[in-house]
Amino acid sequence: MKSEFNSESITIKWGGHIELPPRNEDGKKSPGLAGVFAGYASDCYIVAGGANFADKPLAEGGAKQWWSDIYVHDGNQWKVYKDALPCPIGYGYSVELPEGLLCIGGCNKDACSELVYMIKLQKDGTPIIESLPSLPYPLANMSGGMIDGKVYLAGGIRSTDDQTASKTFLCLDLKTYEWSELPSWEGTARAFCVSAVQNDGEEECFYLFSGRDFGSEKKTEILYDGWKYSPSMKQWTKVEGYFPVMAGTAIPVGKYKILFLGGRCETGADDNVIRTFNTITGNIQEEAVSEVTIPVTCITTYRGSEFTIASGETAPGIRTPVLARGTILKSNTNH
Repeated sequence: MKSEFNSESITIKWGGHIELPPRNEDGKKSPGLAGVFAGYASDCYIVAGGANFADKPLAEGGAKQWWSDIYVHDGNQWKVYKDALPCPIGYGYSVELPEGLLCIGGCNKDACSELVYMIKLQKDGTPIIESLPSLPYPLANMSGGMIDGKVYLAGGIRSTDDQTASKTFLCLDLKTYEWSELPSWEGTARAFCVSAVQNDGEEECFYLFSGRDFGSEKKTEILYDGWKYSPSMKQWTKVEGYFPVMAGTAIPVGKYKILFLGGRCETGADDNVIRTFNTITGNIQEEAVSEVTIPVTCITTYRGSEFTIASGETAPGIRTPVLARGTILKSNTNH
């Protein structure tokens, strides 16, 4: 069995995985969570919120449950802080900042949320919540990225009553914590899309890929396109290529590459594939992965050459408690 993935001068070694602990002291293993907020704060790794089918599997008629717990891993062990979030929530977007983990939007069984708050850790690791200016409207199932102190959010849904994909494109200025609505891409509305920030040879740009378009009066359409937003030009341009990465996740690698981790294609099955996209050449490479199961509806965070995939869904209704970790051993950063 291979332990490394190599594509276009990128080599990944998998290992050092950690596993979410049981929520209760009953010895019952965690089923995992999808749609969590996740990232580092004060050198600890945080997993917060999310949803699963804890009591009974979806295939057996189980009901989806949303959670408001915060899990904190100090590098050695987990601590579980039950009901520490303002409400049960998942499927929002989170951003690692020096002062804490910024959590934006999301939804639960009742509604989408406009809440924005920061999870900070006290010296003993106990989380505290700092409320921040809300979104202009509720939003969930979006993707995002940060460029020069501004957080960009794209796509998503605004209501759980009328679950319709949107062409939302919002910007949060972290200096003022003011929101602005920007012109969206020319293409289709979408949710469960994938975003990454990477250089296009001129500047850091916001890249948007794939997702799916759906609504109460339309058939669900899986999307395979890509779009690039230039902050300096305030314009979108289409990215040529085929990106079957709906509900997957992506991170920048080196100067000009985007690494896609998993996703789903037109079959509806999980696509346990890693892909690289070069923003300069447009080259796309892919390879199947056998040594880890790459989930969807999750977030991948990275520090230096190491990245963590925060739990997620491995099949419809099935989560994984494993937080898969990889290290990028080699990357040709000039191409």
